[in-house]
Order: sequence, then structure tokens, then C-alpha cells
Amino acid sequence: MNHADGQIITKLGRKRRMRLAWIASALVGSTVAAHAFDEQAVAAKCAADWSADFAMQKFCRDQAVKAHSEATDAWSTSTAQRMPAEAFDKCRADWTNDWVMIAFCTKQQIDAFSTIADTTEGLSPDVASQINTKCAADWSSDFVMQKFCAEQQAEAFKALQ
Repeated sequence: MNHADGQIITKLGRKRRMRLAWIASALVGSTVAAHAFDEQAVAAKCAADWSADFAMQKFCRDQAVKAHSEATDAWSTSTAQRMPAEAFDKCRADWTNDWVMIAFCTKQQIDAFSTIADTTEGLSPDVASQINTKCAADWSSDFVMQKFCAEQQAEAFKALQ
């Protein structure tokens, strides 16, 4: 951030900064809303997966409803609100209407995002920054892979010392 940016932020006043923070969190939350539960798509998936087993179709649908709720609840946590929305979009793109897997993926992304800094603990700030920059560039919005990459890089750096 340059000096001019700092002056702009300082001039913004507390109330205005809070309003901007609220707008930003609403925009992140809108990512989840954009991926609303598509009941017809879920029903079609469950029917395809369990064509002759109506009890399993019902179970599949019930699990999808529960998982959709879990995914949206997870996304509304304070940790998730600090994450780029692309992490949720990636889970949604990877698993389409499989809400059990979308919920699992979302929770994994949030967990990795919240603990990624721990992977370079004990390293110099310069080395930690190099590792984090490389892994973020290699795996942009996939925090599970960023964390794995950072673990591997930190372990290799320590072995070279």
C-alpha cells in the first residue's frame, strides 16, 4: 500500500469503513446464494445413481438438502468470510450438484485456509514469504493444495539446512 492509499483509508472514517466491510461480506455471501440448491438437478442425480431403489433416492435427496445447509453454514463463518469466493466456486465446479461432496470440499478449504500459516512456522519471514508466494501462485484458489505445497516446501527447506 502506498502513502496515498493510506491517506484515503485514514480519511474514510470508522462508519464508512464498517459499511464497506458489510458490503464486502454481503458480496462474498452472494457467492453462496448464487449456488442455490437446485432440487430438480439433485433429484435427477439421485435417480440416476439409484434408479431402482426409491428408498436410496429419498436418502440421497435428504443428504443433499442437509449437505447444502452445511455448506452454506460453513461459508458464513468468520474464517470463510476472509477467504476468496473462488474457493467455494471451485468446490461447486468440481462437484456440480453433489452437495455432500461440496460441503466436504468447502469444510476442507476453510480448514486449510485457517491453518496454512502454521506450515511455515519457525522459518524466517523471507523464506516463509517465498514458500507462500510460490504455493499461492501454483494453486491460486485451492487452499488444500496450497497448504500441502507449503508443507512440502517447508520440509524440503529444513532438510536442506
